[in-house]
Amino acid sequence: MRGSRPRLVALVLGIVVTTAAGAAAQDFASNWVAYYRAGLVVPHPVGWQVQERGNGAFTVSRPGAALIYVKPLRFPAGRSVADVLGLLPREEATLFPGAQVLRASLLPEGAIGALNFALHGQAYRGNALVLKGQTTGALYVMSATPHAWAAAADEMVQILASFRYLSPDTGAEALPEMAPWRDPTEGAFTLPVPRGWNVQGRLARPNTIDHRPEVLVAAPDDAVQLRVGDGTLEVFAVPYELPMIGALPPGTRPSAFGGMFHHYLPGYQFITQFYLPRKLPGARLLRTANLPQLAEHAFRMDPPPTPMQGRADAGAVHFEVAQPTGVRRGYYAAITHLIAPPPMVGGTPSWYLGPLDIVGYICRPEQESLARTILGNMVRGFAWDLNWYAAQLKIDAAVARQVIAGNAELNEIKWQTIRQQAEGMERAHEPRGITARGEMWVRDDVSGEQRRVPQTGTQDYFLVHRTGEVVASERSDLPPFDFRRMTRVN
Repeated sequence: MRGSRPRLVALVLGIVVTTAAGAAAQDFASNWVAYYRAGLVVPHPVGWQVQERGNGAFTVSRPGAALIYVKPLRFPAGRSVADVLGLLPREEATLFPGAQVLRASLLPEGAIGALNFALHGQAYRGNALVLKGQTTGALYVMSATPHAWAAAADEMVQILASFRYLSPDTGAEALPEMAPWRDPTEGAFTLPVPRGWNVQGRLARPNTIDHRPEVLVAAPDDAVQLRVGDGTLEVFAVPYELPMIGALPPGTRPSAFGGMFHHYLPGYQFITQFYLPRKLPGARLLRTANLPQLAEHAFRMDPPPTPMQGRADAGAVHFEVAQPTGVRRGYYAAITHLIAPPPMVGGTPSWYLGPLDIVGYICRPEQESLARTILGNMVRGFAWDLNWYAAQLKIDAAVARQVIAGNAELNEIKWQTIRQQAEGMERAHEPRGITARGEMWVRDDVSGEQRRVPQTGTQDYFLVHRTGEVVASERSDLPPFDFRRMTRVN
């Protein structure tokens, strides 16, 4: 336990005062998932649980084995890091009942102490670290039962090294009021839509077992058109050779299959080679992108049934399309899943898109920020009806609740992907414009987010943690607990 102190100090200092930790912490084992909520991302192994506690504080726990606690702090006049450590048993008694802080010592940047407490009858040991800038700081606790410490320590280190706070999406200033909208056919799902906009949607059933939400939303002037899901998509089978006949051509729909024969199209290739030619013929591609992290998470959420093998691929496409009302800019993201029998068994591989595995928008170029924000809110706010879902899958409500929670987590990741991908395309199309307006781009190296800011002549720009705004400063030594340096993007 004592040997873990320097590692924890170095770890936390790396999170606070450098910009490399966020990037370095993205290479996780295959059993990791991520907690995504507004303003907070916490990657963690499967089996760990994240709970927010307000004002940026949160816990990450493996029940009965390990507990992490992170809490942002303010330091009013007269309060010191030693006070935080000394008052921890009283101020955090709910989390750490009967806690004792032992062997506390001051550091140049804060204070650290060993921590003992009992939780649900089990003894826990760990370290409590307090770091302080000028008026703000943070409390970090890493603890586990003695038996679990050796196995959990490295995972706790990685969790603390990889969590991050996200700035709010400020791309659309005139976001319309959002109102809940419910599936009119079966009451299967709800999602937020802009009040007063035109909405067409339903739960489609392309065959006897499949169900697909499809929601199309358009602004009153048609300047923005949004899509969540597509009720016309089918299950696909990879074409195979038939004796004396050969391979059935792509597009064939044999009655016994109930779907379409087509070779597998991963991620963005599905959009460019299949979806866009049918939905928006003549679209001109601007940029395509693979989204491996989204694909990995989607595969963990929906793995192939044993003993089948498979994969998931995710991608995004930016494009332009000419319409009678003018040129429109568009964005689609898709996830495709391939299922194949194991070698030497035989059988036909098949592939599909899940119920919400295609989303996108088409809009006037100047409305792309608004379209991105509303689409992200729709995806993020999509929710299955618990009773409908339990009845549909013929499972009990507790299991349905877990599945729905997993779907919500994946939707959070899709929302982040929509925001980041679309923002990148906006930047690619307007470098000359922002220069003419006296603006520039800066990047948050922790979250990867890029922001457009006025050029002020200063060399230093900082993200304000509490407000999410970016400010310019003639000083380069602003306290890291209040500010994070932004990198200029050429």
